[in-house]
Amino acid sequence: MIRNYFIVALRNFKKYKVFSILNIFGLALGICCIVFIYSFISYELSFEKCYDKSERIYRVTRHSITPTKTRYWAPTAPRVGPSMKEFFPEIEDYARVYQMNPMTFTVGDSTQVEKKHTALKGFYADPSFFKVFDLDLLEGTQEDVFKDLHVIALSKSMAEKYFPGESAIGKTIHIDDWDLDFAVTGVFNDIDGNTHIEVSFMVPMELLRQFLISMGREGLYNALGWAGPYTYILVNENSTVKSMEDKMDQWIVSYFSETNMTEEEVLSQNKYPLQPIRDIHLNSKLEQEIGPNSDITYVYVFATVAILILLIGGVNYVNIATAQSLRRIKEIGIRKVVGAYKSQIIRQYFGESLLMTIIAGIFSVLLIQCLF
Repeated sequence: MIRNYFIVALRNFKKYKVFSILNIFGLALGICCIVFIYSFISYELSFEKCYDKSERIYRVTRHSITPTKTRYWAPTAPRVGPSMKEFFPEIEDYARVYQMNPMTFTVGDSTQVEKKHTALKGFYADPSFFKVFDLDLLEGTQEDVFKDLHVIALSKSMAEKYFPGESAIGKTIHIDDWDLDFAVTGVFNDIDGNTHIEVSFMVPMELLRQFLISMGREGLYNALGWAGPYTYILVNENSTVKSMEDKMDQWIVSYFSETNMTEEEVLSQNKYPLQPIRDIHLNSKLEQEIGPNSDITYVYVFATVAILILLIGGVNYVNIATAQSLRRIKEIGIRKVVGAYKSQIIRQYFGESLLMTIIAGIFSVLLIQCLF
């Protein structure tokens, strides 16, 4: 019986070529568009999910309020992290990162031939960065990776590029921009997933302070309101951000206690919202972001478009199938005369629809492969 349904379906496809081609092409195109939209939405929603502790990681941001303007900053002052860790028992740890400009490295391989490389995605960072973001150190330990000043940690891909086939630990990298040699003390796994922090190499945060001291700008590092590094906190598993937010005004007052401002002035001019790390890519448009972010609006728009495509494809298929059914009234009548049951006729039509959908799916896969 199934073989008979299949043969009849193929005969009908051949007999009604125009209707069949329109249905198959419409379904294939609709499936293809929906797959592309699904891929885009999945990509946008996947940011920061690569971190096992992402639900407990928050970025500390700052609102600087004046009578004429409010500025919304992604970075905060270097002293914010240590101060919050001391004040809030809910914080398990904190990590600060400060983005670096592209650097030129000179590296000597095992043949002593020096090669120059331009390195991007570098950061000054606290050693706690590995703990907060659960980043595995393949070589070196968290306690020793930034124990000295002129040391550097490389990503696995960067270490393999600079020192192929050998351990990078103990090797020397010369940073031409600073005319300084750095010893490799750590190699960490590449971040496996989408994130707003793409890291290729890191140097100690203390080095940033030393550079500012050498330039006579240590006061900038210690400034309470400097928009410098990005501060991330890891909240304890048994704590909530709500309990921290309830005490945030108390911390702000204590943080600015060394200034001459009153409590009312401090609170009216400064806010420090805690931003879930998963919200950064789609819901953050602060000043001095690490990189360009996307917008949740695009996700809503494309999701709506996908639903409309599904509806249009369905309506189009029903309209064509209805128009075609009028031509097949004689066929249905003959089938009933020769003894066909209603259920058999329904199965025949469902089988044709299923076969057409399968063919459309195959064409959509081929189309996706061609476009990718």
